[in-house]
Amino acid sequence: MPISNIAGYAEAERALVGPALRMLRGRNTALDSWFYDVGCLTAGESLILGADSNPEGSVLLVQPARAAEVGVERFRTVAGFLAQARERTTAVVLAGVGSSALGTAALARNVADALGAPVAGIVSGYGAADLFGEAVGGWFGFGAANQARQTADRILDRFAPFLSSMDETPGRGAFGKGGASSSGYVEGAPDSEALLGLLGDPAFEPRLLVGHSKGCLSIANALYGLRSVDAARFARVAPRLAVATFGAVVHLPSQMPRVRQFLGEIDGFGGMNSRRHEAHIVVPGAWHHLNTMLPGHVSVRLQLAAVLPELLGAAAARDIRGLAMNAT
Repeated sequence: MPISNIAGYAEAERALVGPALRMLRGRNTALDSWFYDVGCLTAGESLILGADSNPEGSVLLVQPARAAEVGVERFRTVAGFLAQARERTTAVVLAGVGSSALGTAALARNVADALGAPVAGIVSGYGAADLFGEAVGGWFGFGAANQARQTADRILDRFAPFLSSMDETPGRGAFGKGGASSSGYVEGAPDSEALLGLLGDPAFEPRLLVGHSKGCLSIANALYGLRSVDAARFARVAPRLAVATFGAVVHLPSQMPRVRQFLGEIDGFGGMNSRRHEAHIVVPGAWHHLNTMLPGHVSVRLQLAAVLPELLGAAAARDIRGLAMNAT
């Protein structure tokens, strides 16, 4: 059973977003411009994305910085992306609370520049128009779910020797595969549902997931969802899939060894929903934002580039960069 289902909430919120989006267009852009490195986008890209109303859960494909005025493609649905672009990237990013297509594209461009290859970005929201709803549904809902998973996993790890001796005991399934420990997926969140759709596609071979803020929790949610609904697919994907988080330290499935998590030294906002005893890298003097034009930022491009060789391995890094040549 999932911890919760917020689909009804998401639908109600979406019905109200249209009018609010038109009223808050400028504030949407301002919010993304504060938290994300929008200066890495061209004027043409910013103009198109700032005026766009891509819904939460739609997908962008972002090229590394280049001379072209527009290096961003938009797909309204996961199915559309998979049909047209699944072979052109193996990296996916999810931005944070209140991020519109502009913030998603900026985060994807930072990661694309670090990789030297195209990156897919799942749009997390509409910007300031749904900041409050995203904060409540994202931080508190996903944060509580992530804490619950961590607690359950700790209990199971502690009692694993005892449970392993009870293989023939009726009811052991409640603790084993497919039981309480493998559930906990929060249904109905469009960004998590979109990522789950990508991860579950057998023809899509993801190698890197990058999240910021609430996006980190959405990534964790989707990974637990995949483990719950398709254990065989999860078992194939997990050992090869690397995860990098910024602005929130989350609890991830133990079957995933390739993880690096970054938290700013003075990031109280991200720290509220972080599992601080999980291994993470503290970025000195940094707060929650990724905008390199502002003091106290975390540079996704520099931090990610520094850990990529050990996070992905040399062979995987070469494979990802090879996609850049195929995309040109």
